[in-house]
Amino acid sequence: IGAAVVAQGTTNGVVTDVDGNFEIRVSPGTKLEVSCIGYTTVVVEAANNMSVTMKDDALLLEEAVAVGYGTMKKSDITGAMVSVKSEELVQNPVLNAVEALQGKAAGVIIGNNGRPGSAGSINIRGTNSFSSGSPLIVIDGVVAQSVGLDMINPQDIETIDILKDASATAIYGARGGSGVILVTTKRGNSGKLSLSYSGTFSAEKIYEVVPYMDAAQTLEWRRWAMYYAGETSYPGDQPNIDVDYKGINIKGISDTAWANILKGWGLTMDQWNAGQKSTTWDPSKIASTDWTQFTDRVGITHEHTLSASGGTDKMKAYVSLGYMNNKGTTIGQEYQRYTFRTSVDITPVKWFSMGGSINARFGDQEYGVDGSGGASNSVPGSLRAKAQALFPYAVPYDEHGDVVVIPDGNSLNATVVDEFGKTELSNLNYNFTGSFYAGLDFGEMWAPLKGLTFKSTFGPQLSFSQSYKYMSGDSAVRIAQKGGQDLVTSSASKNFSWTLDNIVSYARTFGDHSVNATLLQEAWYKMNTTLYSMSGYGIALKEVGMEMTQKWWGLG
Repeated sequence: IGAAVVAQGTTNGVVTDVDGNFEIRVSPGTKLEVSCIGYTTVVVEAANNMSVTMKDDALLLEEAVAVGYGTMKKSDITGAMVSVKSEELVQNPVLNAVEALQGKAAGVIIGNNGRPGSAGSINIRGTNSFSSGSPLIVIDGVVAQSVGLDMINPQDIETIDILKDASATAIYGARGGSGVILVTTKRGNSGKLSLSYSGTFSAEKIYEVVPYMDAAQTLEWRRWAMYYAGETSYPGDQPNIDVDYKGINIKGISDTAWANILKGWGLTMDQWNAGQKSTTWDPSKIASTDWTQFTDRVGITHEHTLSASGGTDKMKAYVSLGYMNNKGTTIGQEYQRYTFRTSVDITPVKWFSMGGSINARFGDQEYGVDGSGGASNSVPGSLRAKAQALFPYAVPYDEHGDVVVIPDGNSLNATVVDEFGKTELSNLNYNFTGSFYAGLDFGEMWAPLKGLTFKSTFGPQLSFSQSYKYMSGDSAVRIAQKGGQDLVTSSASKNFSWTLDNIVSYARTFGDHSVNATLLQEAWYKMNTTLYSMSGYGIALKEVGMEMTQKWWGLG
């Protein structure tokens, strides 16, 4: 039932009925291609009366997937899981492995704050009370304690297996309560040396789905607010100049913003200061400012990966180099990533194997202009969030062409005009992971022990991070809130961990029955260290702050 029967090389086809019967009109000698999910595709020559027998797709049923501390046949899995192959992960341009999982697995929710270099959140089937809600990440058999999934170049991933429910994650205990993501990276293949290159280029731009109010609409909204609050007897559709001044001036109003509003009343600031009033309202004379024009740009991303693979039956190797540059859609936001991966697998004799892999990443994340004095993770960035908070009746420049530092009169809403270059926030990340193993196959040593294996895996992880911020005294935020004083802050931290696994496995098939048993001994260590945290005020040059951080790192 439901098999597709198609004349090969054409679109002429039918689907078998509930009894598996079909009828198709074709020319003599036509080849028919018969396919169905879960079965091997069959190609036969058409005949007036014919019977087609399909066989189970053994490759699909016997496909090996990662579970816990080993692998099993996909057909033997009872727990809820999904496997995502490398082809699916890189079929669209992605910035990291977290983003590559979007839309690839049912029940797996990927969040993203929009800032270049920031990995999104992963949530499997909602939250629970046993963990933070984030799934456990396992890279090449080693639990990720000091690094995240985003440190792996998506081009270096072979498969990602996601274990969702209790039966699939039981071996990890409470740590796997929010699900487990098992990452298997690419390794070398025997044969001639092969080189491959992968590159992508993409552009993106923000388009607002919900339109913003212009200056006139904002004023009408404020008038209705005043009316319903009982502050005035004039409804919102009956403009009154005194109501406008009172409503706008709740948190202060700048002279330039009020001068812009007075244009709608046909008055100048001098006339207003002289006590003149007006009853004629023309909203078309007010200028409306879209502040995001000073923060948005077209984001450009390009990514390149060069890899090599080769080896013999006794030794296989793989190496790759990757580079990515992601310029965000908000001015000043940028992320650069350099990745390196290598692996070697050696089998000098049939009963012994050893090898290892190393992953390294360096990331330089630029936050761009900071709108609040802190590194906010608002979507898609703090500078744009500040632009969205400014009212459209405020103007960016005064009558002399100078930048208005506080456009709408609220000291918390400093301008976003010409701020690029006056503030710099950088996050530098150095990540290293390793996975080194040695294994014995006792069945190759003595036939009665067939299926009995031992494997020891050691996985160190190291992560350095440095955060640096410089805010010039002439930046709008420092002028508005801190009296125009320069600020430099810097901090650094180190995370180090290692895991040691010793696994004894027994897997044997006896006729129609199979046995699979695992014994595990695991030890792990983790250390988080804050190396330093410091700040300085009144430092006139950014280079001085950079020199301070370089000395702390021993670079200068």
